[in-house]
Amino acid sequence: MKFTILVITYNAKWEKLKLTLASILKQSVKDYEIVIADDGSNVFPESEIKSYLQEQNFTNYKLVINKQNQGTVKNLISGLEVSEGEYVKFISAGDLLFHEDTLQLIYDFMKNNQCECCFGLIQGYRFVEGKLEKLGFYHPFDMDAYRRDDKDKITKNLVLYSDNACGAAITYENTFAKEYMNRIQNQVKYEEDIFQVLAAVENRHMRLLDEYVIWYEIGEGVTTQKKSGFEALIREDVDRFYRSLYEQYSDNRYVKKRYQLLKLYKITNMYIRTFFRFFVNPDALLYFIDTAKQKKRGVHSKETQLVGFLDRGDFQ
Repeated sequence: MKFTILVITYNAKWEKLKLTLASILKQSVKDYEIVIADDGSNVFPESEIKSYLQEQNFTNYKLVINKQNQGTVKNLISGLEVSEGEYVKFISAGDLLFHEDTLQLIYDFMKNNQCECCFGLIQGYRFVEGKLEKLGFYHPFDMDAYRRDDKDKITKNLVLYSDNACGAAITYENTFAKEYMNRIQNQVKYEEDIFQVLAAVENRHMRLLDEYVIWYEIGEGVTTQKKSGFEALIREDVDRFYRSLYEQYSDNRYVKKRYQLLKLYKITNMYIRTFFRFFVNPDALLYFIDTAKQKKRGVHSKETQLVGFLDRGDFQ
């Protein structure tokens, strides 16, 4: 089997989940399974899912319904444990695969480049009074580093500036995803994208598939559904992760520098924290200037001949 599409949910609205599933079922690649892993939602739309997939004559799916909320990483692991695809694609309710050939593009890219993981471009969106509004999306900020395949710069950006690719845009070899999610689960509860830092330090880098792969719903999704205080929980994840990383790779110059910066993360105000970090790591100023210039140049988007589902109004 080529793909496992792992849909993660937490108190997801059925209308949004249905939109996500519809974009999967429209794929030209048919050799896939759908795994839906729920992280202890108050109400999980099990009957709606089963009825909809039955209507679509789709039977190759699995539901993993966790009774208690355990956090994003363990929820993903619970889905990965039953996954059988060669490659695995994570996606949240409300996000869509970009168009019908998305999985085929990803499959061909990963095979041709023999890569363990890749990410593509993201088209942000939201509906305002029923009308589609397309929005820019800027992760990673330093897109030039990936287009040049500058591995040292990518590692530096990930370790020092948390400049990760958005998880919604990433596809992994199944064994790769299982390895790294399991390795971070004791330090990280919610910030699953942080595994990219560990992989890069170990010289296992993602490649950029320079095409749109995801419609990403801005202002929604799993993380924004969490209760208040979520930012504090993320900071705790980051602190535990980097302390563990330092224990393993204290000889890495970027890891050593980030460890020195950890004390600044007790400052909750992002602007004050950024000001002080310039004194500890002056290179950060160059990074912020460079990425601001990239944003102005529009490097996070591109003209494409591929017309996406929402451009065509397929599911409106």
